[in-house]
Amino acid sequence: MFKVAKGGAVRTLAEELCKVKLGEDIENVMNSFAASGYRTLGVAKSEDGNNWEMVGLVALYDMPREDTPKLIQELRNLGVRVKMLTGDAKPIAREIAKMIGLGENVVSGKELKELLEKDPQRAAKLAEEADVFAEIYPEDKYFIVKSLQAAKQITGMTGDGVNDSPALSRRRLV
Repeated sequence: MFKVAKGGAVRTLAEELCKVKLGEDIENVMNSFAASGYRTLGVAKSEDGNNWEMVGLVALYDMPREDTPKLIQELRNLGVRVKMLTGDAKPIAREIAKMIGLGENVVSGKELKELLEKDPQRAAKLAEEADVFAEIYPEDKYFIVKSLQAAKQITGMTGDGVNDSPALSRRRLV
């Protein structure tokens, strides 16, 4: 019997779960997939549940809804600033953002969290300026919403998964 883990933040899966650095060859493959609009998932395996080994990559194409660019433009026309939060790696998040008409200012959850600890005001400014938050964990959504609210932004969020509930609970306006 063995366990398998998969994740869209391949670098995080490799470094934090498997305790290895990704090689340049793997980075090049992932960047090639991302440039073509494919999401790359990392796959890891463990025989004992403690020691994990990277065993492969899976490329998926998850096409955005056809009406998304139009909706984003309509929201902008109403004065709403739209941001995307995703667990995907930065290159694919940037590519999807281009496809749907968001800006290309992509920040990782790790970058924001580190800055939040050192300088909450700068973190709030970074959250305000970012178009996309990539490589984030579910709990990072909470910190992003909190950072935007700290900057006195009226903040709303949608989500369709159980991992969105902590950030959705921050919907109370300050």
